[in-house]
Amino acid sequence: MTGIKSTSTVPIVTQQLTHSNRDNTLKPHASSPVTKETGHFVPAYQKDDAQLNGTRPCLDQMLSAPSCRDTHQNNDFCHLCGDGGQMYMCDGCPRSACQKSIILSPEDRVLVTEPGVRYLCVSCHLMDDKTEGTGFYLNGKPALARFPKVHGCPELSTKSFIHSTPTVIVHLRLKSIPLAGPMNMLSDFLEQYFPSGDGLTVIDVEFELGTAVKRKAYLQVASKTALQVQEANARNVLFTISNHTDQDTGDLFLGELRRRNVAATVTEFMHCLLAPFALQTRGAMLYMLACGSIVSKTESWEALCDMVSYGFSAAIAFDALRLQPLVTWPFLVHLTEAVFIEGHAIDDAVPHALAQSTRLGQHSGVYIMTSAPAASSNLRVLNTTKYIWSHRDYRPWGNPLPLQCPQCGTPQQWVRSKYDEGTYFYRCRYHRCGWDENTKAIIKRPATFKFKKPASAEVLLQGKGQASSWLRIRLPPKVVDSMDSESC
Repeated sequence: MTGIKSTSTVPIVTQQLTHSNRDNTLKPHASSPVTKETGHFVPAYQKDDAQLNGTRPCLDQMLSAPSCRDTHQNNDFCHLCGDGGQMYMCDGCPRSACQKSIILSPEDRVLVTEPGVRYLCVSCHLMDDKTEGTGFYLNGKPALARFPKVHGCPELSTKSFIHSTPTVIVHLRLKSIPLAGPMNMLSDFLEQYFPSGDGLTVIDVEFELGTAVKRKAYLQVASKTALQVQEANARNVLFTISNHTDQDTGDLFLGELRRRNVAATVTEFMHCLLAPFALQTRGAMLYMLACGSIVSKTESWEALCDMVSYGFSAAIAFDALRLQPLVTWPFLVHLTEAVFIEGHAIDDAVPHALAQSTRLGQHSGVYIMTSAPAASSNLRVLNTTKYIWSHRDYRPWGNPLPLQCPQCGTPQQWVRSKYDEGTYFYRCRYHRCGWDENTKAIIKRPATFKFKKPASAEVLLQGKGQASSWLRIRLPPKVVDSMDSESC
């Protein structure tokens, strides 16, 4: 490897919990203060998730099929209000609803606890818009005279889950970067979904990769961490890498050598860092918290794309020249909640998470990489989507207008002079722009700029304001090798 560094390896810090099983139709859950802020969008359901795989079954089909609870754990929180409490567990899907949202008379509460009574939630009834239902059924027939009263309006989409399935977060962090930051905020936020203290494992690993001795020490610690991740048997696994980049090359830092920062190419660095996690990265998500030269420098960007072939289901990177990780946390928290807790596909979740993150848009563009198997077993197709924030007065089509006129040097806000078929035109507002001191006359027209909408850009409705919006640009897909991790 290039860029060698000598320093010590600090022991990992862990918080480990396990997940409890649920097998009763009505069961008490710990009350939770969690409030929901995500929008109304359709999640990606697992292939084995009951009726929700692209069809619209009728209630009769749901009632004649085996209970979903035979193969799934039901949600830990009410899918209507997001709170805990006494839960009715749906037999048609993994959702649950609390007694504060589904209101029954005292007599009906006793009736629905009788053996053989099955419950189908509001979302299951919405799947069948041609059949009247009552929510609770006995021997395939309504157990109640009418559907019970549903209190309030859903705070989430009626197609959302709220399921705190076992989750592992592994934070790989350069030693010089403080532990406090967005990953701490994310783990604190997710803890609210695990009120009993079970199911969430958060592991922080400091790394120093300069010398062979230090790399060997890291591999020992990382191998133990990989075993810990494996034993957690989590459905949701997230890797986060916090690091610095070389602004000229996009190389990633290893640390310091003789009080000087040293770096390695993205390929060398990632092979060494991820080699112990070759099995655990398969299907996991990756958040790359590093400065934007890893995206803007072609060689580093190509290498980062190749690293997705470690088997990550999705990876996220940012293009801010000097990334401030704290600015990313609202986006990362909303996205993780939507994907891990509510069960949404990342492509559906990203626009709604960005709608909560205008400040991030002013700071950085966002790159989302997802991979899927190609026709050949040793290849994968990498799909990359770029998201940029646009404001017509100072960031037209994602291009920041300069704070200073390049011709007259006047600090200003630019005058939007014209809009024509997707192109914005701007001119300097200073009345003496173009003035020549020698001739004592204006010899040039005021400085102008024009910005045309990128041909492939889509304006997102989520978070769209009167003058601003996020833009989605789909980059050409790329075929990459499905490589095996190598030891460093």
